[in-house]
Amino acid sequence: MAADRKHRGPSPTPVADDPVVQHRFAVVDGDLQAARVFFIGAMGDVWATITSGGPCSLQQRARVMLASQVLQKSAVAAVDAMLQMEGASAADADNPIQRCSRDLHATGQHVFFSSPILIRGTSGAPDPPWRRSGLARWSA
Repeated sequence: MAADRKHRGPSPTPVADDPVVQHRFAVVDGDLQAARVFFIGAMGDVWATITSGGPCSLQQRARVMLASQVLQKSAVAAVDAMLQMEGASAADADNPIQRCSRDLHATGQHVFFSSPILIRGTSGAPDPPWRRSGLARWSA
């Protein structure tokens, strides 16, 4: 978005200087950064455990799964907010923000980001066969 050159309607103020746009951008940026910190912290905890030879606990698994879902949802919210600020040009198929939106909304369709996966992963239910086969080092 060329926010420093783009104007809304008859306003002489560029979109980048609009206080409403600046506030909305700051809010979604803060939410996205918080989700990223949550995810990195959860993964760092798991990494420390498995590199020291230990298995992941159920709580660690749940935290990683939740942090992944929070990060994905925060990314979708951020790109959706950017699309609204972009205006009509966001509808163009080759618009970079539109492409990000399509990609992020598509990731939300993955089974990993579904509620049943989070519930199963945090309830102690048996792992699916591909996990029990040794392809992953998760344990309850």
